[in-house]
Amino acid sequence: MARIIPSDISPLALTGAHSVKKSSPVFESEGHRYEFHWHEHYGIGRFETKLKPVPQK
Repeated sequence: MARIIPSDISPLALTGAHSVKKSSPVFESEGHRYEFHWHEHYGIGRFETKLKPVPQK
């Protein structure tokens, strides 16, 4: 399940199209923790993804 991060917490520098930033739950692969982040750009059909490392606790 993805969570929506409000734009006032993580501002997006986009013009002309509405975008929603989402992220996955943290998961582990080969001993490292990661999280997927993505932007869904409505109106232009664009979808961007990033794999980000999560610091160990």
